[in-house]
Amino acid sequence: MALLACASPPRPVTLGPATASEETVITETLARALQSDPTTQPADDLFSPHAVVIADGEMRRIAPRFAGVSMGGQVAIGTTQFEVRNGIAFGSADYRWLSIKGSMAREGWATFVLAPSDGKWLILQAHSSTIKGER
Repeated sequence: MALLACASPPRPVTLGPATASEETVITETLARALQSDPTTQPADDLFSPHAVVIADGEMRRIAPRFAGVSMGGQVAIGTTQFEVRNGIAFGSADYRWLSIKGSMAREGWATFVLAPSDGKWLILQAHSSTIKGER
């Protein structure tokens, strides 16, 4: 017990901004992952082989991987933000899927965890959700 009283308090973890090159590569990775989702363009090279992708509470292994996205149409990305800490990037993005046929649109929100691998950033985890009723 005496040792616990002498222990120093844990230091707060501070998030740091990404370097300019990290920011560019991470932003491009997130954009490509979201924008290729409703298409037949392969995006598997953006994900770690053991990536965990959850959309509206369900595991997704193939496209479309993100909540609210269906095949066909386009994904428009609103804002993205991320921080890099100890070589890992933590980020989020809001997006909107727009159908080509009809006038359907769905809004989604995703969080990401990425890590560098062989000169690029791979998505380790992606969790996305839509507003209830838009699924």
